[in-house]
Amino acid sequence: MAEQRWRDPAGNEWVTIETPSAALKSAWPVGTVEVPMVAVPVPEVSPFIPIEPAPFWLAALDLLQMTQEDVLNAVPEGPERESARINIQNRKTYVRHDPMVDGLAVMKGIPPEQMDSLWLFVQANYH
Repeated sequence: MAEQRWRDPAGNEWVTIETPSAALKSAWPVGTVEVPMVAVPVPEVSPFIPIEPAPFWLAALDLLQMTQEDVLNAVPEGPERESARINIQNRKTYVRHDPMVDGLAVMKGIPPEQMDSLWLFVQANYH
C-alpha cells in the first residue's frame, strides 16, 4: 500500500493509505487532484550542546591544565592577542566546532575524535 496525497480546489489536503475507489473519488469536490508525496528532511541533531564559559574553563583547567592566560600567551602580542582576550572575556557560550575550540585542541595536540569525546564528557559532568 502506498500513501497518496490529495488536494481539492479550496486547498484542503488529505492522505489516503490505498488507492481510493472511483465511487469515493466521485464524492470529492470537482477539481481534486493527486499531489506528489514529498519527503520532509529531518534536521540532523548535534549531540554537542553549547557550554557556558565557567564550566568550559573549569574543565580546561581540570582536564587539560590550561588557563585563559595560557591561551592568550600563545597568541602573538598586538591586535590579534587583544581580539582573543575580548573573545574569551565576552563569550556567552562555547560550541564544539568553533574555530577557537578547534584551535585549543590543536594547541594541546588533541585529535578531533578525542575532542568530541571530551566535549561530551564536559557536557555531562561540568555545570
